[in-house]
Amino acid sequence: MRYFWILILLSGISFIYSAETPEEKKEIELTKLEEKIKTAKEIIRSQDNIKASDFLQLLPSVSLSKRTEYQEPRNGEVYLGASINISQIFSINDKHTEREVSKEKMLRRVDSIYYEMKKLIERKYLLKTRVWKFTKIKSSMSNPVDIAAMDEKIDESLIKIQEIEIDIEKAYSEIDYIITDSGR
Repeated sequence: MRYFWILILLSGISFIYSAETPEEKKEIELTKLEEKIKTAKEIIRSQDNIKASDFLQLLPSVSLSKRTEYQEPRNGEVYLGASINISQIFSINDKHTEREVSKEKMLRRVDSIYYEMKKLIERKYLLKTRVWKFTKIKSSMSNPVDIAAMDEKIDESLIKIQEIEIDIEKAYSEIDYIITDSGR
């Protein structure tokens, strides 16, 4: 039983020391974002510009035909024809160029999302600091009308924080979509 209380005491102490400040949470969130962006860029850059399916267009087209007279269908001549269309080489080059341009657009979009998310995270923690300040001001007030007005400001800020968190999640899902789209 004594070890049980020691264990609870130690876990409580570690919980107290593990409490993070808003600045630390912000830095953790920004680090997570930077890792996600780095991974996305690596995946996009690692995609090939030429795929094996592009070369299937170079395969010859084969046709098999039989020429006979109407009365003797079994005694006809069989022809085998094969044709190669060299112009397909240019379509392979066009697909290569198209994929290269697409990769550059994806990388630029990922950079743009990174900037947007970084600003959203900064705004989120700025609003959290504002809510904390409003809460401290509210606790020192005694007039019920002023307290109600401060509650309204706090609620507005909390709603803005929730909207920002939704936008951050949308941006993460857009990055995931770009990653999956780069593999096509």
